Amino acid sequence: MTSQVQTRESILKRNLLIHIIEYFKRCPYDTDDIIDIKRIAIPIEFATSHPRQEKFDTYMKFYIDNGYFDKPIEVQKNDNSQNSDLVFLRDGYIRYLIARKMKLKTVPIKWYKRGNK
Repeated sequence: MTSQVQTRESILKRNLLIHIIEYFKRCPYDTDDIIDIKRIAIPIEFATSHPRQEKFDTYMKFYIDNGYFDKPIEVQKNDNSQNSDLVFLRDGYIRYLIARKMKLKTVPIKWYKRGNK
């Protein structure tokens, strides 16, 4: 009976480890967090822009071929105390558009820090 319990435990541990590895394989290098896409507010300068179709297609092909983005979406924390759950897009608008098109619920992000660029 004890060996069956140990076998089940080892199977559960192995499956958990596989799940964790698969999760992190889908996170691009430099990812700080994974957040709900609904938390990202789009500044007007992005919302009114129209990315080139070739660039959009290149990013989309990478996502479809690999199952993850090449870089995380860069966001900045919201200092407004009334809605501190929202974050503002700083870079990665095309990746954001692709995530919306693919109906992703969560996206990898990198927190913006002054002096990054």
